[in-house]
Amino acid sequence: MGIWGSPKKGRLLSRYYAKKAGRPIELARVIAEEIHTSPREVGTVFRDTRPRLGVIYHMYNNEDLIIPAADQVRESYDGDFAVGYDLIIKLLR
Repeated sequence: MGIWGSPKKGRLLSRYYAKKAGRPIELARVIAEEIHTSPREVGTVFRDTRPRLGVIYHMYNNEDLIIPAADQVRESYDGDFAVGYDLIIKLLR
């Protein structure tokens, strides 16, 4: 299963990442689909641990990926969480 929850969406993210980062597609696939924790998995961890404020960091911080990632976290977690990047925090309620 890819980072976005399905092999097809994972492949799309891998291609997007490869293009944006100038990396070979196979390396991008490993980074996007095997090394990083998916937003769905983060939602499960937050649901199970119930933090006062969950924080996601070291993720793809492109504006066009924040909302889809948040939507996937929301599939299993309904609390507050923030996405931190480059000294900026976005609080998602």
